[in-house]
Amino acid sequence: MRYPTTLLLIALAIFLPCFGIALYQEPVDGDLTRIGYLPERQFGWNDPQPVQAVRANGKSLEGADVVVLGDSFSQKNVWQSAFSDLTGARVVTFDYGDIGCFANWRSWLLAQPRLPRLVIVQTVERNLVERFKAPRPCRSVEPRPIRVEAGATAAERPRFPRGGINAAYLFKVLGRDAKTAADGRLATGEVVVAGLDRADLFSSRATGRILYYAGDEDKIGAWTPGDLDGVAATLNGFAAELAGRGSRVAFAVVPDKLTAYYAHVRPQPAPAERYPDSMGLLRGRVAGLVDLKTPFLEAIAANRDLYKPDDTHLSTRGYQLMARTIADSLPK
Repeated sequence: MRYPTTLLLIALAIFLPCFGIALYQEPVDGDLTRIGYLPERQFGWNDPQPVQAVRANGKSLEGADVVVLGDSFSQKNVWQSAFSDLTGARVVTFDYGDIGCFANWRSWLLAQPRLPRLVIVQTVERNLVERFKAPRPCRSVEPRPIRVEAGATAAERPRFPRGGINAAYLFKVLGRDAKTAADGRLATGEVVVAGLDRADLFSSRATGRILYYAGDEDKIGAWTPGDLDGVAATLNGFAAELAGRGSRVAFAVVPDKLTAYYAHVRPQPAPAERYPDSMGLLRGRVAGLVDLKTPFLEAIAANRDLYKPDDTHLSTRGYQLMARTIADSLPK
């Protein structure tokens, strides 16, 4: 009996401290806290969010009023469900990761015998030039809609550990906790921690701090007016092709989190005049362009957690604003 008891005591001596740390740090809920090994306790959202009923994604173009091509901002079908609530439209969504490439999806869509009345192309800002400046051909694949079952968004984030406990991950997060308590900028590989000039933009405990994806900075000093000329040419060409088939397009560029909060970030990675204004350069030049930046900036000034503090993505409230903005941009 002594040997099993000893093993049990050893297991408890390892498990209980890890469980205690996990309970203190709170379960990882955001992609930025996860990939940056940053404490959810400090950067998780605390204000409740509205609950959005999420519709199951359509399984084919048949019967769809609207087709969406999107990235991770569209993968959970949240803004599309809010858009359907507002418009009554039946929506089917495709993801860039499942279509081969934009050129392949474009050819496939235009080859369909019937097109939906509206095509919404969504992209996060940082991938705008890469995806649309000069789309390259790729091998032909049959695009498949994303798989999303009906459900609902959460009003609150989880506070109690679920599933297994990764001790190595927990101790790495614990080591970062002390660093993130200091003021100034901290780069943790793919994630940047910076200061804010306001303490009321997020509901996290780390007031006056922001997490953003390091790739949000890549466009600074890299994008040229010629790059955005190429983007405009590609999008306008696609809009013209759809118009020839009796369909219309909406292009929804979701501002990078860094773009949305740039006026408040301290220190800024570059002077404001050097930060690319992609929406300003495309506005008035691209048929069907939806200006998400202006309403987002207005909402950030008056609301906490438009983007999740622990994530590069929008909160439920942010997705609902996105849906309203796209719906309001359409001809009545």
